[in-house]
Amino acid sequence: GALKSIMKKRDGPPRSEAEGSKKSLQFVGVLNGEYESTSSEEEEEEEEEEDSSSEKASADSSDSEEQDTETSDEEAGQGEQEPGQECQGGGVTLMEPPEVKEKPAAQTPPALPRFELSPRMREACLIVKTHLGHAGATKSKEVLASSSLVLQEWFRLSSQKSSIPDTVANHLLAFAELSPALLAHVVNLADGNGNTALHYSVSHSNFHIVQLLLDTGVCNVDHQNKAGYTALMLAALAAVEQEDDMNVVRRLFSMGNVNAKASQVG
Repeated sequence: GALKSIMKKRDGPPRSEAEGSKKSLQFVGVLNGEYESTSSEEEEEEEEEEDSSSEKASADSSDSEEQDTETSDEEAGQGEQEPGQECQGGGVTLMEPPEVKEKPAAQTPPALPRFELSPRMREACLIVKTHLGHAGATKSKEVLASSSLVLQEWFRLSSQKSSIPDTVANHLLAFAELSPALLAHVVNLADGNGNTALHYSVSHSNFHIVQLLLDTGVCNVDHQNKAGYTALMLAALAAVEQEDDMNVVRRLFSMGNVNAKASQVG
């Protein structure tokens, strides 16, 4: 009966043909003492249904992917915003680059107060300056008094053994700011013996002050005092200990007349 028909079908066409016809029998179970078989045709129908459902599912998934792609493109377009703004809907905040804190600049020391002449000295210098601008003018009492004050103050601060170079430098600068002519006048002032600040500075070996006087460019190094001596002659007798001081002496000799002879002035 049923067993023979099954065997015949197994002995039937070759495996390839059986696969080609897509028909085969499978043992499912025993029903009423006989083997129950099911045809692959039923399975094919089921497979077709599964294929159609899977194709539909894949089509749905591809549609959803396209929608997702469009949505992501829209989100990407909306996402192009300025740094630091929130993307709408995305909830993602683009962080701005951290600020680089600049190191505080090194504090510069407070500037020293500007040197100024005393009111009395400044007023006297202005009067002398005005007189120098009128060559040949008769000196009034005011001019004489102012000239005397300037001379005394100048020798007091520049021509002592204890004179301070910085003080001299400050006054030279103040004179130059008022007038170059005033600077030249004060630097070459001579006392009752005909000595200038250069004479006194060389005699006291205050070579820092000598250098300041030479730096003005208006110092008359060949001026003779009443004894006929120039500052160069006094420099030959001065005590020179430091190399820097010797350099100042060399500079003095290079600027002056080394062949000058002392002459007693009546």
